Amino acid sequence: MHPHLNDQRRIRWQPSPFGGGLGGMGWRIFGIAAAWGILLAGMGRDAVGAEETRRAAAYRTAVTDARRWMSKRDLEQAAAALRLAKNNARSQEEQQEVERLETLLEYLRQFWQLTIKGAQRLEAGQEIEVEITRYRRIKVAVVEPNPGGLTLRVEGVNRLYRWETMPTEIVLALAKRTLAKDNVSKVILGAFLAVDEKGDRAQARKLWEEARQAGLDIGDLLAELDAAEVAAKKPPLPNEADLQEAEKAIKEQYARAYARATTAPAKEELARKLLADVQKTTDPLKRLVMLREARDLAASIGEARIASSAIEQMAQHHQVDIISMKLQMLQKAVEGARSPLQYRDLTLLSMNLAEEALRNRRQADAQAAIRLAKETARNSKSRDLMLQTIAAEEKLLGTQQKKK
Repeated sequence: MHPHLNDQRRIRWQPSPFGGGLGGMGWRIFGIAAAWGILLAGMGRDAVGAEETRRAAAYRTAVTDARRWMSKRDLEQAAAALRLAKNNARSQEEQQEVERLETLLEYLRQFWQLTIKGAQRLEAGQEIEVEITRYRRIKVAVVEPNPGGLTLRVEGVNRLYRWETMPTEIVLALAKRTLAKDNVSKVILGAFLAVDEKGDRAQARKLWEEARQAGLDIGDLLAELDAAEVAAKKPPLPNEADLQEAEKAIKEQYARAYARATTAPAKEELARKLLADVQKTTDPLKRLVMLREARDLAASIGEARIASSAIEQMAQHHQVDIISMKLQMLQKAVEGARSPLQYRDLTLLSMNLAEEALRNRRQADAQAAIRLAKETARNSKSRDLMLQTIAAEEKLLGTQQKKK
């Protein structure tokens, strides 16, 4: 207790100058003071409540981002998101979730370190068996390892695969050549299967259960599978009316950048700025508007990779028909593309989208994506890209003929 509160000698009652006790004006002054006290106390509670809301939103956004960056194979961004989550974690449940994700990230680091190290030892001409589906396997040949990936000969065509975009089937084929057959390796492989976009959580659960039953302490990793499934239940895109205020706020916040965005370089700069700043935003409506604006700005000038990144982030937080949205974006980006590099990106992204559409049995979308790939390959003047699109089209037609 403060010493002054117990010092009776300091407290001396003085009669009110407005009459006996607190009558008349004295009561009115006392009432005003009390009202101000209640008002200030209420404002204090409101401020605390607003700060707690902000903190909780920042925490939830950070853990969502951590899972997303792990699924995108960007482990440094995932680590940065986890640091932010840790700073905003308050409850025991939140702290345990952060610890669980940190453990998962560490196993994921081990997976990529071992897989990449094994791939770099491969020699030209070595064949790798890749399981495309349960009933279909193909063999691909190593052309050469690269610092950021591998060049492989797939179905008669040389293709450079970078680690961040390499098909999951090829990554797994390489990992199985490298990882040992012990329980620790089961946990490491399970980490990749649990978080990768095209991973298999059921298989991850099976591997982790086997490791746990063998006596390995895997912490709360199994709980992460349940948490990730809950997190995967995303809300639909909000109505346009709900986004109007958020769009107005974003346009005001970036007013100068929008005013300058009359040329392709300025539009690209603004799109990249919005995409970078979205990580600092906890308001879900503003976040969606920023991603949508980045997508549209980038697509209008043919920068399909920036636009594709914005779409993928939108799909992390909302129910999105990502195939249709990417197809519409690519069709718009073709109109704005000008450079050979832009046409190359459009060709590769269109072929990847065709493969994704095929996996989801959406033949019409796959055909549309292949047509775009052929158009942009011709515009790129690259013979290698043209050959790749021809091979991709043959693969598509062959798949359709088999189904018939």
